[in-house]
Amino acid sequence: MKILKITQLFLLMAFVTCSLDSCLKSNLPTAQNGYFTSSLVQEASITDLGLVSDTVRKLMVIIKGFKYTLTNDYGTFLQTGAVVEVELSSNKDGIIPSGKYIYTSSNSTNPFTFSNAFISDGAGFIDISNGSITVSSNNPAYSLLFECSFADGEYFTAKYNGGMLYTDNYK
Repeated sequence: MKILKITQLFLLMAFVTCSLDSCLKSNLPTAQNGYFTSSLVQEASITDLGLVSDTVRKLMVIIKGFKYTLTNDYGTFLQTGAVVEVELSSNKDGIIPSGKYIYTSSNSTNPFTFSNAFISDGAGFIDISNGSITVSSNNPAYSLLFECSFADGEYFTAKYNGGMLYTDNYK
């Protein structure tokens, strides 16, 4: 009788382990076209911060649940669960126009630039110090391709696809 109960317990534990393993694997990111995608929930928003010149406005983009690949001297790694925050300079109201945005370290008033950008991974903030963000806009859906680097030389790539909640703080 004791052997039967141990066998049943063993089979139950094996079934639970296999079930959990298959459930967890369905949520793991998979590489597609060199970028990682995932079924994990992401939230994204655009906040209009107002005009910085006659024709250019600042738009704050925040993506929560951000996933990116990080390349450094030790290899390439998937990072998940971060928050990215970027200020884009735009020549349109209410949307992020399609195009390539280039990093600038100054508070530029030129359209198609970005600044004040960082990633927060829960352990701290890492400033983005170079790179580009390519935007494809089909309002309210967006595709953002990040190809950027940090001050220490680490390079990261990421792609966000989805809608963005728009808030106008400039009325």
